[in-house]
Amino acid sequence: MDNQQIDNYRDDKAFHRYPYALTNYIKYNFKTADESKKALLNNQDFRLAISLAINRKTLNNRLFGSKKNNMTGLVPVGLADSPKKVDFAKSQAVPNTVDYNPKLALKHWREALKATGQKKVAMTLTLNSDDANASYVGQYLKGQLEKSLPGLKLTLKTVPSQVASSRDKKGDYDLLLAGWGADFKDPISFLEIMLPGAASNTGGFDNPEYKAALDRAMNTDANDPDKRWADLVTAAQVMNQVQGITPLYQNDTAYLKNLKVKGVVHNTAGAQWSYKTAYIKE
Repeated sequence: MDNQQIDNYRDDKAFHRYPYALTNYIKYNFKTADESKKALLNNQDFRLAISLAINRKTLNNRLFGSKKNNMTGLVPVGLADSPKKVDFAKSQAVPNTVDYNPKLALKHWREALKATGQKKVAMTLTLNSDDANASYVGQYLKGQLEKSLPGLKLTLKTVPSQVASSRDKKGDYDLLLAGWGADFKDPISFLEIMLPGAASNTGGFDNPEYKAALDRAMNTDANDPDKRWADLVTAAQVMNQVQGITPLYQNDTAYLKNLKVKGVVHNTAGAQWSYKTAYIKE
């Protein structure tokens, strides 16, 4: 449903929202050959400035007709609960990392410029033209970031899917709009993609605390559900604190379902819909 339809049917009993475990985010190239850009991309204040300058409620409203921001980190809402039935997305949240705070963004921005000795910054954001949301997201980020972070010029480079994929694999980008969907309902399905050597970690993110937490989760604490969960939360919080990636939005589907239709299963990971147990109640 488009936003106009959502507004028309929001209070209808047949109206439903269905978030899916797919996180869209900004990927940073920590290994770029351009030394001035590399200095900034490897600066934590720079990445926090980017994240804090983004109003994710605006993004969600424009893309999905949603009035709220579900993003708390790399792992999306509704993927998995802790042994004590707490959504992982709630546990991973770290204040002043994935919030909208333009004043704090400006503070981090000024600190990043001071640390790197730069006054004007030119960056390119690579977008996949086959992504239906990429055009709006790119234009929004350009306008929002250039307005909030003085001296920044963000150039949008929209290319076909194959070209975007090739540049991603080669590390031929500054910033890149990327996405990841879970194959199974466990936070590790997201967190492991940013380990050194992972196919999706083309930007070269490498953080000792992050690696250590995931190593414990996958080895020493693997058979202890509570300890393993705590390790995964630690890793996700580290990712938020350093902004190794900057999460933007979670995919969300709005739809109408006939009140007589029962038994449709909505999966947040893997196959999105299952009609195996569906039936019509007369």
